[in-house]
Amino acid sequence: MPVLPAIARIAPLALPQSICGRCLIRERVKPAVPLVIALSLLAASSAGAIGPPGDGPEAVVLHVSIDKDSVTLNHSYDEQKVWLNGSVLVDYVYLVTVNVALSVSTDLGWAASVVPEGMVFVSSVTQFFNATVKVPAGTVNRSAILTVRGNATVAPGIPGDTASDTATVTVGGGTGGSNGNGTPPVVPRGRPAPTGVFVPPVPLIMAAAVAAAIAFTAYMLWFRKAEPAQRPVKRSKGGK
Repeated sequence: MPVLPAIARIAPLALPQSICGRCLIRERVKPAVPLVIALSLLAASSAGAIGPPGDGPEAVVLHVSIDKDSVTLNHSYDEQKVWLNGSVLVDYVYLVTVNVALSVSTDLGWAASVVPEGMVFVSSVTQFFNATVKVPAGTVNRSAILTVRGNATVAPGIPGDTASDTATVTVGGGTGGSNGNGTPPVVPRGRPAPTGVFVPPVPLIMAAAVAAAIAFTAYMLWFRKAEPAQRPVKRSKGGK
């Protein structure tokens, strides 16, 4: 049969050609692999892919934490300050920059501030802040809730996440302003006291008493000197 010798002659030639074709494809594709990976990463960054596959820009998770849950102070006649430390962490930060703006307030309107007011995250690394609260002078038996808020945005301004944490600032005190710190306020003498009762100054009382004593003594001296002239004159028996 002439067919078998023909196949036998073709087979040795076809096998090397097939192997060479695979090698050729592999050699051409291999240099393009790094370029494909780089283009994929660039496309993911431009699309805002900052989290695991399938998550959008909102995949970032913001954490704001204050180290202490509460602080207690003795009441004072002077202004007091409270310092609280805290931390901020952003999860799932990949290939983008996340900006976090911090703000602070109290429910009683006490003055408060936070430093720093802004943070920049390029990776999930914890950063720290310090919050300050000013307690008004003379505050007694009051509690204020301090709130630190964080707002995360993905550059250039894509909304990210928000978070907050609270702490309680309590000011104690006793009845009638006892056990207070600082210098108590001076109540001007001669003016109505906080109870509404007029409290005259001691020098005024002493001056009034002296004036009354002088007036009484002068009156008694005048009365004794004028008394003989006012008595009726007695006539002698032998007179007409």
